[in-house]
Amino acid sequence: MLLMKTVIKKTFTIADKKTMRVAQQETTALVEGLQGKPVLHDVTTFFIEKQGTLHHVYSPEPSNEATKPRTVIVNANASYELHYVAIGSLSSEHQLTVRLCGDNAQVTIFSLTALDGTAVNKECIHIIHEAANAASSVTQRTLARDQSSSAFTGTVTISPEGKKADAGLSSRGLLLSPVAHISSKPEFEILTDDVGCKHGATIGELDDEALFYLRSRGLSEPQAKQVLLTAFTEDVINTIAPVALQKTIKQKMAAFIKNVYAK
Repeated sequence: MLLMKTVIKKTFTIADKKTMRVAQQETTALVEGLQGKPVLHDVTTFFIEKQGTLHHVYSPEPSNEATKPRTVIVNANASYELHYVAIGSLSSEHQLTVRLCGDNAQVTIFSLTALDGTAVNKECIHIIHEAANAASSVTQRTLARDQSSSAFTGTVTISPEGKKADAGLSSRGLLLSPVAHISSKPEFEILTDDVGCKHGATIGELDDEALFYLRSRGLSEPQAKQVLLTAFTEDVINTIAPVALQKTIKQKMAAFIKNVYAK
């Protein structure tokens, strides 16, 4: 798992308004849509040079601009870490392709979607292992209440050159109303031998036994449900750095959870 503990050496460069480039052996952090940082709508390609690292936090914002698909190219011994966070009644679409083009390239993606109202979120992630010893990990969590809808598709392709690939994909969703909708479709396309791949997808409601246990410890039903929802989202939120940014997202998530059972 990639964590943002490395000292940031240099800011990124944008070569032609559409391409962001991280230089060789440099470590860069990029925040979009949070803490007053704008979304870079024109940027559609991220190019990470050998041994470079990009830590990326992205949250969609209201915009009249059409959502553009993005591609991340990760070269040898380079790494890309993404936290995608969509909370509230805003509809959004996230299309991302990550190409692991060099030996030992790595990508780690954390996605958290918490929807209410009539929000619709569509998320499509495609990771392509194009070189040996590359590693990929996707952790995706969704909460849907009211009449909101979420659709997630995660595809991992391991090419003939992707020997000794290590790939994992985990998708979990919780339905918080009888009319909310969540769909999840993890897929693997494996075109070589000697790889390690695992995936799992579950969609359901809060666990009755866990609720009963918390109620037996003196919590009210709303309090017990809030505890379980908070724990459900921590797989993603607790991996965000710096701490100030993690705190901002925790506050937004806590407000969402509090409103779920406010009535």
